[in-house]
Amino acid sequence: MLLAQETSKSLDEEIDLYRQGVEAGEMALGKKAFKEGVGHFWGILETRPYMRARKQGYSPSASKSLKAALKGNKHVPAYLLGRKKMPRSLPGHYGFGDDNEAIVYVDDNKAAWKATPSALEWLAERSEKD
Repeated sequence: MLLAQETSKSLDEEIDLYRQGVEAGEMALGKKAFKEGVGHFWGILETRPYMRARKQGYSPSASKSLKAALKGNKHVPAYLLGRKKMPRSLPGHYGFGDDNEAIVYVDDNKAAWKATPSALEWLAERSEKD
């Protein structure tokens, strides 16, 4: 986890390091731990590093989805996180991947991001490096 947080220079590299950490944890713990420890992983000392890596936001589907979303519109995180100020009124038009599309998206979806615990913090951590 520290390797991913401290040394990665891009979102792709951080995701790859988290993936490697999770895979190493799965291999070290073995299949038996996953069968016997279901629902109790935070209480099992040996599984905590694995759970921390998962909690830090590494999951193949979440990472893949974020990467695709950023490829589609790199401006969305800035508006969701307040790095760019939302305009008083919505734009009259937008193009794929432009600022106006990001503004419309955030206007429609910010409540869902706020309602999801730690979602904005997760996005902030992962969008800073790109």
